[in-house]
Amino acid sequence: MINTLSNLEEIAIFRRNYHAAKLIIDTNTLLLLFVGTYDLNYLSSCPLMTDNGKNYKSRDFDVLKKIIQIFVGNVVITPHVLSEVNMLVRKRIKEPHRTPHFGSYAKHGSNTHTVFRL
Repeated sequence: MINTLSNLEEIAIFRRNYHAAKLIIDTNTLLLLFVGTYDLNYLSSCPLMTDNGKNYKSRDFDVLKKIIQIFVGNVVITPHVLSEVNMLVRKRIKEPHRTPHFGSYAKHGSNTHTVFRL
């Protein structure tokens, strides 16, 4: 049976007990981070956040930020995830939302190698 971590306190305890543990960010999670950082109000209308049936809210973004803070320095984003996010943003996010915010991520991403660490 797999033991799941069901709240922030359990996640923090796990992190303290397993210092080498890493948090791997997948495509939808990274999209939530990008869109929420850009504009929390845009979460409810962004096609990337609503078309998958998830309907993310600002609370989801806040929880994600807290989890990332617990793992600061040990967050992994693979090049495959970055590539998928780039493709989805180019296809689904229209101006005026795409260039001002998501363009800055593309500039930072071009200087990375195998793995991003936040």
